[in-house]
Amino acid sequence: MPRSVDYSKFLLVGLRNGQILEFDITNNAKECIMHSHHDGESWGLVVIEGDNKYITSGDDNKLLMYDALTHKVIQRGEVVPEEDLDEE
Repeated sequence: MPRSVDYSKFLLVGLRNGQILEFDITNNAKECIMHSHHDGESWGLVVIEGDNKYITSGDDNKLLMYDALTHKVIQRGEVVPEEDLDEE
């Protein structure tokens, strides 16, 4: 069951099980480009058009930036509550 969808050159679909599928509608091809967001569901996806990058977020409180051409993580971050930032 899709949780999020984005379309530019390819159709990207984020599923409830954490997978992200990339569809090339010109030749009817499908590829799984992410199998899960480590622990739990992937629920956020943003495509950075023109930079060949996309960012995902999920139940593990992580933000992962991927290179869309290589499908590799190029940057990582973690979401922390604002009160935890005050303690630093």
